[in-house]
Amino acid sequence: MNKILTLLLTVLISVSCQDKTSKQVVAKNVPSVVGSIVKIKGIVLKNNIGAKEGDFLFEGDTLETKDKSFARLEMKDKTLMNLGANSKINLKDYKISNMDERIVDINLVIGKLKTHFRNKLKNDSKGSLKVSSGMVSFGVRGTEFITESLVSGKTKMLLLEGKVVLKQKKKDVKEEQEIEIKPLEIVSISETEEITTQTVT
Repeated sequence: MNKILTLLLTVLISVSCQDKTSKQVVAKNVPSVVGSIVKIKGIVLKNNIGAKEGDFLFEGDTLETKDKSFARLEMKDKTLMNLGANSKINLKDYKISNMDERIVDINLVIGKLKTHFRNKLKNDSKGSLKVSSGMVSFGVRGTEFITESLVSGKTKMLLLEGKVVLKQKKKDVKEEQEIEIKPLEIVSISETEEITTQTVT
């Protein structure tokens, strides 16, 4: 009898340990929430499925708005985004476990996106905040700006507040071109990769 009880206890302990290990593995593989959709108007798709207010957002998610539609996003790092009609973005990178060195790359595929990074990175931070579209990216240090990507391939950006460094990688050039954008300055990148700027008065 004692041998049977000992055997049963051994089996139960083994099963319990395996169950805990299984739960730990599952927990590690569960993606972290990086934000949520706080407002929707019209038709908005998340990963090609109809979205609703309150839906959580994860790294790698794609959001798309249809005609006369709109979505407002609030991220865990306090970044706010307004996605205009007929627009599409991909949360390519959104690593925010360390707020001082977070890595964010929002890819604007098409349409218009207003972004407000409310939490700045420190000057010596190894982190990176940027919005990319086509062959250009806008590096951010706590700022608010509007980016527009047109069907023609043209990209426009209006800096409202803060600091942005435009980085352009041309097809036949190895090194990136960098341009610092000033507040109330509009930057246009043409289909032929030419950059022009003008100041809003």
